[in-house]
Amino acid sequence: MSEEEREHISEEQEDIGINLFEYLIVLLKRKKLIILITLPVAIISIIISILSSISFYQADTSIFVSQEKKTSRASQLLDQLGLTAAGSENIYSNEKLLVEIMKSRTFTHKIIDLFNLKGSYGAKDYDEARKIFFGRFKIVPDFTDSTQFRSSRLNQSPLMRIIIKDNNAKKAAEIANAIVEELTVYVNNIALSKASRQRLFFAKHLKLASDALINAEEDMQAFQEKTGILFVGEKLNIPVDKFTPKLILEYKRIFRDLKFNETMYEIMVKQYESAKIEESKNAASIQIIDKAVPPLKPRQMRTWGGRYAVTATLLAFLFSCFLALALEYYKRPSEEHSTMFKKS
Repeated sequence: MSEEEREHISEEQEDIGINLFEYLIVLLKRKKLIILITLPVAIISIIISILSSISFYQADTSIFVSQEKKTSRASQLLDQLGLTAAGSENIYSNEKLLVEIMKSRTFTHKIIDLFNLKGSYGAKDYDEARKIFFGRFKIVPDFTDSTQFRSSRLNQSPLMRIIIKDNNAKKAAEIANAIVEELTVYVNNIALSKASRQRLFFAKHLKLASDALINAEEDMQAFQEKTGILFVGEKLNIPVDKFTPKLILEYKRIFRDLKFNETMYEIMVKQYESAKIEESKNAASIQIIDKAVPPLKPRQMRTWGGRYAVTATLLAFLFSCFLALALEYYKRPSEEHSTMFKKS
């Protein structure tokens, strides 16, 4: 770099420093204007933030969702055969599904209707009522919210909290408890549907096994009538002159099919009975740890938060600074404009 270039850069840096210093002088000169604009906005914003707080009651209930997978003999056989129906995975280990159920349109409409929340909220339709409801309804951890899920999982708590805010303490507790009750009903219905699908699956295959066994028995009967031999057994210990090699092979096939179908029929009978028992005793693995009770004291919530007050104050300050520079610009003679607002 040449000496001239260094001198040029040094001059530019000096100009920038002078420019910034002149701006600072102007802002100090117009400090009253800046204060008169910024301070009232700050005071009004703080007052609004304080006065905009509303009282509400918060009720919450804690539930435990069992992570243990209920595996019946029927389910084990389905898994071994690779015949597990789609959607028959254990629903209790899928906590995200429970959250999605509680957030679903059908579920929330049921809660809204149960407590006439549309009228309480002054909502014109279900969509508006749901929007207000979700502002007062919280699930911790919310497995559909990736940010909240990661932060909640740091606590490693196995419990799920359902939080309801309402302007009535008793109603807040009732809504929270009703959500758990309805969730249990929904999960039970899904669980029963799963068990019913398994029972129907084995009922169908039991019928197929029964038909196959009847056909195998009829084939054995036809063979016995044709050969005149009522029973031979597995070892085939009869005079060789009674059978030709072809008949021996035919008998082996018929006997093998009969034994196979007898075994399959016995298996399907046992699995069908097991599926019926599983269906009758299937229940949700949702346990209430803490039932919601009406809170004694209300809480405060600000609709105009401190963040908005800071933002409004900062915008007022920037506006006042810009106004101060603009007034100084129009006040000075035109020949001084280029000196004060010279580009760096």
